[in-house]
Amino acid sequence: MRTIFAARTLAAKMPPRRHPLPRVFTLLAALIAIALPAHLAKAAPWANLETDLPQDPALVLGELPNGFRYALLPNAEPANRVSLRLLVSVGSIHENDNERGIAHFIEHMAFRGTRNKPGGGLIAELERMGVSFGPDHTAFTSFNNTIYHLELPDVSKSTLREGLRVFREYASGIEFAPGDIELERGVILSEMATRDTGMARAGQRYSAFIWPSARENSRSPIGVEKQIRRFTQKQFRAFYDAWYRPERMALIAVGQIDPDALRAMIADEFSPLAARAPARPEPPPPSPRPASRKLPAVGVFTHNELTGMGVMQTCAWAEPPAPFTREKLAEHTRRNLALSMFTRRLTLRARQPGAPFGAPNVEYTQLFPGLRMVQFAVPGDLNKTDIVIAAAEQSLRAAIEHGFTQGELDEAKADLVNRYRQGALYAPSRKSAMLASQLAYFLLNGEGFSTPETTWREVEKPIADATLAECNAAFAKLWSRAPVRTFINGNIRLLPSKPAAFEKKLAASRAIPVKPPAGIKALDFAYTDFGKPGRIAETKTLPEIDAHLVRFENNILLNFKHTEYEKDYVLINLRIGHGKREEPKNVPGIGLLASKAFLFGGLGRHTAAEITQLNARHLLDINFTIADDAAHFYAQCPVRSLPYALQMMTAFITDAAYRPESFVLARPDLTTLFQHTLSSPSANLNAICERALTRDTRFGWPNYDEPASRTVNELREWLVPLFTYDDIELSIVGDVDLQAALDAAAGTLGALPVRAKRLPPKPNTGVAFAPAPSAPIVINVNPALKQGAFLLVWPVPDAGDTHQDRARVLLADALDNAVRLCIREQLGAAYVSSAAYATHDGFDNFNYLFVGAEVDRGSLDKAINAVRKTIARIAANGFSDDEFLRAKRPFVEHYDQQSRTNAYWGYTVLRDIQNRPERLTQALTRLADVSSITRDEVNAIAARHLRDDTLFLFKTAPAKK
Repeated sequence: MRTIFAARTLAAKMPPRRHPLPRVFTLLAALIAIALPAHLAKAAPWANLETDLPQDPALVLGELPNGFRYALLPNAEPANRVSLRLLVSVGSIHENDNERGIAHFIEHMAFRGTRNKPGGGLIAELERMGVSFGPDHTAFTSFNNTIYHLELPDVSKSTLREGLRVFREYASGIEFAPGDIELERGVILSEMATRDTGMARAGQRYSAFIWPSARENSRSPIGVEKQIRRFTQKQFRAFYDAWYRPERMALIAVGQIDPDALRAMIADEFSPLAARAPARPEPPPPSPRPASRKLPAVGVFTHNELTGMGVMQTCAWAEPPAPFTREKLAEHTRRNLALSMFTRRLTLRARQPGAPFGAPNVEYTQLFPGLRMVQFAVPGDLNKTDIVIAAAEQSLRAAIEHGFTQGELDEAKADLVNRYRQGALYAPSRKSAMLASQLAYFLLNGEGFSTPETTWREVEKPIADATLAECNAAFAKLWSRAPVRTFINGNIRLLPSKPAAFEKKLAASRAIPVKPPAGIKALDFAYTDFGKPGRIAETKTLPEIDAHLVRFENNILLNFKHTEYEKDYVLINLRIGHGKREEPKNVPGIGLLASKAFLFGGLGRHTAAEITQLNARHLLDINFTIADDAAHFYAQCPVRSLPYALQMMTAFITDAAYRPESFVLARPDLTTLFQHTLSSPSANLNAICERALTRDTRFGWPNYDEPASRTVNELREWLVPLFTYDDIELSIVGDVDLQAALDAAAGTLGALPVRAKRLPPKPNTGVAFAPAPSAPIVINVNPALKQGAFLLVWPVPDAGDTHQDRARVLLADALDNAVRLCIREQLGAAYVSSAAYATHDGFDNFNYLFVGAEVDRGSLDKAINAVRKTIARIAANGFSDDEFLRAKRPFVEHYDQQSRTNAYWGYTVLRDIQNRPERLTQALTRLADVSSITRDEVNAIAARHLRDDTLFLFKTAPAKK
């Protein structure tokens, strides 16, 4: 099922994807800083660092006479696309005391209207070009900058010129019409309420605890409600004119561009920009914490939305910018190796039976500009508070006092070398949007922009030369920069709120001596031999899509496609059985728990901790989920790790351990899921919607108790027969040759015993909609939530063909625009709204259209009525030509872009193509098919399905305290 309140829906459902490569500016990534050219070496607002390290020679930097800067980078992926960014060096720290929230408010007002495009005209114009509001056209405000995003659908001169003109409008032409201000005020208040969660408050309290004097603590970008309610047109204009000035702006362009031609266009568009008011002074720089002030050693935050607990130990200090030389690079490499060893040690401990805490997060980062910190955080069980706190304290102290072992350093070096090497191999596949974000970071912080190949070359020697003594010393030094302070958060009912109680617990823990680490043992994967490699029984080539279909003699199916969308990477999707269609209805929550806990059970000859260690060595990212129509293993890894990845999947199919601790290890993920439900009215509707639509326990997650009450035996009884007998279809897509894929599959899945060819699911596995209710379905939620939510759902029980389903998706996109215009642009009532068409593969009749939003509780019924009137107008009269065009152009562009991804081929086309050969026709005709959808066709679907007599109306109401 798609998330109900996603901002946009995808035409093809895909598993969530974690990028397997190190980002350029993360803890273990390239730390190469470069000098700006002499003509760009200026003071605030732009960083200026000197270094002896080289930058990317393809990067073109420049400055216009008025101070407006640009950074241009040719890049190949995605093809025929350009990512544009307008970076403005102003954020919430630049606000006066009576302006808190105004920088973010101005960013919102840019989309309301500009001098030459009033009334949201820019949004409409871009939609007609194929640029969708939200995914392709958005903006963000942070403490020290505001950045506007545009993803252009082609590289034509006219499209580039239009993109630059949009940014010129934002740079100097934002209008602050009084009516627009009042409408957007409501949108921002809705956003503020949406973001005001227990976890957000915990983060704010943590920042204030770590560095109470930081200006940022009183300058949250979202602002202060009292001031947001009374900002005037005069205040907006004064702030905008003072800070939106050419010398504080930079244009970033990444994609298939001609830098020389683009420079000329930039000069044409932005040279006329001039300051419209005197400049204001920069905010004061961070100052070291006064030595005379004793800060508390322990901070505590409790909230009723928090369902678990967290312990964070932090060391923070002021650190002004400094030149980044090769000597500094070596120092940072030793530090990063030390933090990598610490992270790995904690991660392995978190995967052990009876672990005192969950998966750790270790960071060396910038808390605020000019303020550095090192932190490690662990989640834990509220019922074991003393154990969690002591384990966290002693883990850090043991690493500081006794350091690490040579075995740990060897593993960390191998891992870091592996990641940098892989980053260099992947370099041609880097996406323009990611590079544009990195260029923004470079301009603001002065940290360099080197190629991955140069990064790897520069860091190779420092990694090799780093000694254990140097890394141990680097770790101890890092945590000695300031006193280590502890912050604890958890549920208000179960966690004491006074720091004194925890100070005593920490003192008791510190009195216990810590022992040197035992080191890590050499570890080899135990599942490399599954018997005689399987033989191929049938092969078929699909030249139309350059794919190969294979059936082994044991009836394992393999689908293969070579691509170069992601250099030296491969995507693997293994489908087995029928998924939710065969999930036992009398064991509610078992599917959700299987998705969260199964891999944590480990293998017969390897624990979950050992598997974590092995996967890290191979850069393997593997997941398991129970989807609607199959159980899925899906993974991504470097090409050289493909044999290992298939060995790991085959081992889980043949020798999963189902250890009891798997449920304990999965608890943090479940806690996060239900914690989000507690903190969000829309998440409450997400959780209950499909259960209410079908009365089927395989769908929805109404409470924590359902999955928490399941047992390991129940999981084993369901999955063992599935893994032993059910059919398997494997898809491999990526930068790998066919023979390598055949060899890897033959030696693993191909070597298994013979399986039956695909069998139909067991009887009575379908689903039917419940009768539409005559009254709204009211879901009681946390009374502390300021927002309410509603969801309108129309069943679409007839199984449509591919074309009909695509037309329904387009209808949903048009509804999304209409609902946004209704309750955000016209009512000013909602920050987030959504519409989509939801389908369930394998459940042909379980499809539905929905729209929904979060609004102020007092405006909930008003918003529902307004949306229902909009829907009734569409059902009766259809969409206008312009409304249809503004939905269709971005819709077609999305389909076009999607086809150049491994995910599309592995998760959509090839995933079950041997059992559903119609996938080939769907792939070959998809772009022509979606382009052929007409307005009359979409309007007919709206008239047929958007009816009051089939409507399910869900809405929230505050529960009684």
